[in-house]
Amino acid sequence: MEQNVLDLRDERCPMALLLVKRRVKDMVTGQEAIIYVADQQSFFDIKRFLLKQSFRVFCEECDDYYRVKLIKGTLPNV
Repeated sequence: MEQNVLDLRDERCPMALLLVKRRVKDMVTGQEAIIYVADQQSFFDIKRFLLKQSFRVFCEECDDYYRVKLIKGTLPNV
C-alpha cells in the first residue's frame, strides 16, 4: 500500500491542521500516511483531529519534531 508523507515542520496552526485535513480527506480504509510536525500545539491539534476521525495514530517524539504515523480506520467519520 502506498504511503503518503506530509512534512509540516515549517508550518504552524491553523495552516498545519488545514493541510492535514486536506490530505486525509480522500484516504481509504487501511491507507497509511506519515506526518512530520515541529510545532507542539500543531501536533496536539492534529492528533486530536485524527483520533476524532477514526484514524489509528502512532506518535514519536524526535529531537526537534514529532513523527505521526496514521492509518485510516473503518469507523465512519464523525
